[in-house]
Amino acid sequence: MVAWVVSDMKAFNRRKELADAISKYVLVDTYGKHGMKCQKRWECFKVLSKQYKFYLSFENNNCEGYITEKFFVNALGYGMVPIVYGASREEFYNRAPPNSYIHVDDFENVEELTKYLQYLDKNDTAYATYFAWKEHGEILLWPRVDCRVCGMLHHSLQGKVPLPRNSYWDYYNKSITCSAKSRIKF
Repeated sequence: MVAWVVSDMKAFNRRKELADAISKYVLVDTYGKHGMKCQKRWECFKVLSKQYKFYLSFENNNCEGYITEKFFVNALGYGMVPIVYGASREEFYNRAPPNSYIHVDDFENVEELTKYLQYLDKNDTAYATYFAWKEHGEILLWPRVDCRVCGMLHHSLQGKVPLPRNSYWDYYNKSITCSAKSRIKF
């Protein structure tokens, strides 16, 4: 049901512990350095997307604005619904296609999250809603400059413009931009 490709099990935000807690309720297959072997990176995700509905898009830190290829390429790019942990709900709302992901902080605990995954696994109509965004756009790995400008204008009209930081130091100071806290209990 759920795939996770991970190279580093040690993370500031305890993502391994969260993945382990989820695996007590639903099947989570781990691939990578500490899990099952998979083919070359892109071939691996082609294979996984045919076997799994969900992908653990767990960042190694819960940092402001830190949404990586784990989300955009590994999950959305290969047609799996990302279960996200890292950036806040607000950050994903402002940067991701609408209704394209499941944020762990939308649930009180892991059991509630996994019951929802089981529901989606059995309900194709509900599961399909996570792909409705594809009718309005696509993920471009190397977008043209004019596409980026249009996207920025579109987001600014919707009030989705990220606030500028006060300084370079603010962006890279983890104590300001990162947190180990999460709403979900595990």
